[in-house]
Amino acid sequence: MNLNKKCMLYYPEIEKIRDNTLSNSILIAPDSVSIPASIDDVSWISLADKLKEKGFDVIFNCNNKERFKNYKKNFWDIKTTIQKINNMKAFIGYRSGLTDVIGAFCRETKQYIIYPEERYTFNADYVGTFKNKKESIEAYFNFCSIKNNFNNNLVNEYIYNKDVFDTILDEIV
Repeated sequence: MNLNKKCMLYYPEIEKIRDNTLSNSILIAPDSVSIPASIDDVSWISLADKLKEKGFDVIFNCNNKERFKNYKKNFWDIKTTIQKINNMKAFIGYRSGLTDVIGAFCRETKQYIIYPEERYTFNADYVGTFKNKKESIEAYFNFCSIKNNFNNNLVNEYIYNKDVFDTILDEIV
């Protein structure tokens, strides 16, 4: 594109909406196309059940009507997703392209992003660069950090482990 290296990033304006009906809602985005799933649907439902018990309205970002049967599901276009999330209590997502978009454009809602516990994206040529698996996972986490890449202090990031949902629950409430 022949852009100058000092060229500023430009984020297009997205019209803000006010929707007070979403102020107690949490959108969960459990899927990613670029990395394999580390978290099964049963675990996501367990998280949703705990959020519901605490009085939150849980919505899954999902277009499959058969998944997450007892919960609302929506699969809005990107603009609508940004507008809706900016009116919600929180967004919880498995690391994906959608979480990048949310991190860049959603500046009014806390975000909880879960990174995979395995290193999937590094080229095999780089495997020898790291001393161990933990170091390679942390390198991926740091390089792909939405919080840092988009300078967004509303983003909270975690590498998946068995206690991550409890940590997120404690922070939301």
